[in-house]
Amino acid sequence: MALVKFESDGAVAWAKGFIAAGNSNIEREAITVDATGNVYLSGQITQPLSLGGPVLQPGRFLAKFSPTGTHLLFRNTRPEPGTLFAIYDFEPAPNGDILALAALVRTSDGHNWIMVIRYAAETLEAKWTKVLLRTAASSSNGRSRLTSSTGPISPRSSTAQ
Repeated sequence: MALVKFESDGAVAWAKGFIAAGNSNIEREAITVDATGNVYLSGQITQPLSLGGPVLQPGRFLAKFSPTGTHLLFRNTRPEPGTLFAIYDFEPAPNGDILALAALVRTSDGHNWIMVIRYAAETLEAKWTKVLLRTAASSSNGRSRLTSSTGPISPRSSTAQ
């Protein structure tokens, strides 16, 4: 996997390459840059991998790099057993924290949650989670059912409250 930061004129500011051992896959999920130039990256690995700091264990991860490409922080994100978790997008919050759009699937019954998670920029620890949508595995007609924190979402409704 390569991580490259470009200047506004298209020049390469810095580049980092990461190679996992063996037959490991490295999948990038989301990436963003905050107002101070720090780079946040999420992904998944199947073998231990170093991003320039301590070794990440297999699974999903979050990592933070300085504006010059120095590895600052990382954390493995291990959901509970029997669930699948993915981060789809990041957005810096005004105070410097990172907001992540994520999904969690409970494999035993297919329930899905779409959520926003606020991560502290200093530690990458989750501060809070807000569930936006929840889908039930099935409804009486055999179709998935969307719900929000205020209840079911009507098929005619274009947005959830």
